[in-house]
Amino acid sequence: MMINPVTPWAATVQADISNSVPIFEIDLKAYKLKIHDVGDSIWLIVFWPAGPSIAFRLAFGMNSLFEKVTISEAPDEILITASTRLAYYRIILFFPESPLATFRYTTTIRTKLPLLIPFWPRDIVPLTKDGNTENTAGTIHAKQVGSRSGQLYFSMTKPKAGSVFYFQNLTAMSPYCQETEVSLRETVGGEWPELGFQFPVNADKPLPANKEYIISDAFVQFDENIPESDTEIVESYLDLLASIYLILPKPEPSQHNWLSTAEKILDNISSNKGCWTQTDGISYLNAYVGDYKTPAEIMVQLAVLLPLNEYLTWTGQSHPMLQELSDGLKYFYDKSIKSLVRWHPSLKDDLDHSEEQKSEMVMDSWYLHHPLLNLARLALRGDKMAKKLFMDSIDYAIKVARNFNYKWPVFYKMTTLEVLKAETAPGNGGEKDVPGSYAHIMLLAWQLTKEKRFLLEASRAIKKLDGLAFDIFYQANNTAFAAGAFVEMYKVTNDTGPAWHLVSYRDNISK
Repeated sequence: MMINPVTPWAATVQADISNSVPIFEIDLKAYKLKIHDVGDSIWLIVFWPAGPSIAFRLAFGMNSLFEKVTISEAPDEILITASTRLAYYRIILFFPESPLATFRYTTTIRTKLPLLIPFWPRDIVPLTKDGNTENTAGTIHAKQVGSRSGQLYFSMTKPKAGSVFYFQNLTAMSPYCQETEVSLRETVGGEWPELGFQFPVNADKPLPANKEYIISDAFVQFDENIPESDTEIVESYLDLLASIYLILPKPEPSQHNWLSTAEKILDNISSNKGCWTQTDGISYLNAYVGDYKTPAEIMVQLAVLLPLNEYLTWTGQSHPMLQELSDGLKYFYDKSIKSLVRWHPSLKDDLDHSEEQKSEMVMDSWYLHHPLLNLARLALRGDKMAKKLFMDSIDYAIKVARNFNYKWPVFYKMTTLEVLKAETAPGNGGEKDVPGSYAHIMLLAWQLTKEKRFLLEASRAIKKLDGLAFDIFYQANNTAFAAGAFVEMYKVTNDTGPAWHLVSYRDNISK
């Protein structure tokens, strides 16, 4: 029997709760909720209709016992006040209107003396009816990555219970972070069976006394279903996230004059000399203001040219920058490999090798696709030169895709297709969402030409996304392009199957 390793702060939870009496009970749809004071922690226990339960730590005593806990009930919420020798706590347990069993707990603390807090345990622990926490099992589908949203989505499979979507409103803790100079990065997640939010510690700068801070603002939603396939997991995740989003606190919307902002940006880019460099008498945009050491990049030119084209079309205006940027594009085309290249060929000697990709003919996989994407969009808007550059480069992109079997590395040599860096980190694979951006480009090529080979290429690439689920993310824009590719492919084929089988594409294309 597999037993999960646990810390001392989780090892005693099951026994502490079993040996204590609930101080409050309430029903939430088909779920039963019980609050326990076990001495150094106040727990909320949630019981699934099928019987299994899971515990949420509402407050932690920090090496001190809760001396006094009072509970008062109001419509749709419960107020819990508590104190220890070290601090005063206030917990609001709120039950927002929702089709699923949903609750929110917001915990504030006011310390009695300046405190350094070197440790804080996570706030979610699964429980068993008889046995130990370490004997439970579950699957973590998604959790916070880096400094992104404080989300956690998991299913409890032993004992078989259901799924939980947990969202920690990290914004609420900004005052605490500013006071103690700590980060909320990688604070929501954990490893089974110790899950949830791990309050960031302030081991160097003490928390001032007699000042109240929010130390947790968690939104929790329960689902009796346990998704299994990638499609089920992602669909369930999106539904639960959308449901939570509706009840999150949001700032009041304010009006912003985006047209005025666009006009200022256009004026600043066109007139600021730090934005521009010249090569062989042609003007190019720098990637960064005043960066004259790095050669001009094709992606930078097109990342501005396309929205500029759209803006001028919408306003009915003209601007010389449109022609300036267009004039330089053809010089990024390399006839020897029959493709656009990343760096301006005339400036290859300026590449200083300070970064892995700052070498001649080294391509970061997604950097080839992004310019092609914008060229195709310009071509669809009637730009003949953009169409020619796109079509002259598309077969090289296909050659690369087939060479890597539609699974792209991070860096490769454009001339030999030698892999220079295979993985983002050992065991993590390459740029996993690039098949989506490639498929998007192929679908744009099909729109331009109606050649069926591009649809087949798109379908082959899309199949490589099967099984990735939340692991697809490498670069956010590529992930969005992948979503666009799925939508476009569905519009063409009416195929809703999760595998997007190639035979289905062939059948639909032949029709």
